[in-house]
Amino acid sequence: MNDYRTINVERTKKLFRDYFNEKEDLVLKTCGRLEILGNHTEYSSGLVLNASTDNLSIYAAAKKTSNETITIKSEGYDDFKIDIKDTTLDMEHEKETSKSLVKGMIRYLLDRGYYVGGMEVYITSTIFKGAGVSSSSSFAVMIGKLLSYFYNDDKIDPIVIAFGAKWAENNYFGKNSGIQDALGCISKGMELLDCEDQEHPIITHFDADLSKYRILLINSLSDHANKASGEAFQSIVDDYKYIASLYNQKYLRFIDEDDFMKRFNEDSNSSKRAYKRAYHYINELKRVRRAYKSLTSSDLHDFFKAFNESGLSNENMLCNVTLENEKTNSLKEVIDYGRSLIKDGAIRVHGGGFGGASITIINNDEAKDYVEKMAKLVGKDNIIEVVISEEPLKIYKSND
Repeated sequence: MNDYRTINVERTKKLFRDYFNEKEDLVLKTCGRLEILGNHTEYSSGLVLNASTDNLSIYAAAKKTSNETITIKSEGYDDFKIDIKDTTLDMEHEKETSKSLVKGMIRYLLDRGYYVGGMEVYITSTIFKGAGVSSSSSFAVMIGKLLSYFYNDDKIDPIVIAFGAKWAENNYFGKNSGIQDALGCISKGMELLDCEDQEHPIITHFDADLSKYRILLINSLSDHANKASGEAFQSIVDDYKYIASLYNQKYLRFIDEDDFMKRFNEDSNSSKRAYKRAYHYINELKRVRRAYKSLTSSDLHDFFKAFNESGLSNENMLCNVTLENEKTNSLKEVIDYGRSLIKDGAIRVHGGGFGGASITIINNDEAKDYVEKMAKLVGKDNIIEVVISEEPLKIYKSND
């Protein structure tokens, strides 16, 4: 076990024992997710390159109980209890809370014939605020995995758990998450996610040799979880739907590209936000295919080219770096500055945008100088090197 895992497992064990005055049955690690390319095109049946984040994770020490109550204690927060027989959502007090995610996962599993029961859980997290690695999806996946282990002989397919997490976020938490988020949290290494059929996405895991490079998430210190950013992100989904509807389609994946390009170049369409975003979508799918081919053939030069092109398109066509009333913000400044520093590598927005984090992939030889210079802008603590996980749903059984 890597040192940081050992430290987090043992620390979470101790906190559980101190709080509940008994020994846990296990510690579960669930990961955040890393967006490499194509982020959030899955809303319109797109393509995504995803990975899970081993060192940005949630740790849950848990014990099965004989009652029908789930007790959750997260470090730094008050505990809460849920009666598994009551999954009614209190919209006024529970929406956008951890309690809503637990209730949503219980409801989803019960509706599909799975068993649920009581447990005590103590949670710690190594995910920093602003990382944009889907901590809510990771939390919901954690609940689903624990219920699978304790009450279903650990036989619930992780894909089912991921869809349950998405359902809980959409229907209980109140977040319009796509399936990319939860599937990224359970990805073993890198994955190509093809959402042409959104209910049955094709997931291709693959190896990519980035041993000479570091992956860095940089917290720009601008909040992307506020109301304005949430509404701005929803506008992307709405614009996708609008353009698709012009072709009597539900998703952009199924429109005729040649016809779209003809319309795009007519009159002033190329300057209209919805058309620009659809243009980004169409070309982002091409970049994802290029990047997958490049990574699997070790052509990193072309991968970084696609990565950087995606970053520029996010800013200029998708328009998800700054809000419409902003000319700049700290995320844009981080990306612009990073782009000026990188010689061998690439940078782009990470997550939903409109604030939050950027992702940098940079040659090991450049990394030290890059971090030192970027730290002057955001502080060293806001630059995190990410480790991609090969064991995203790791259980550590307690024998001591």
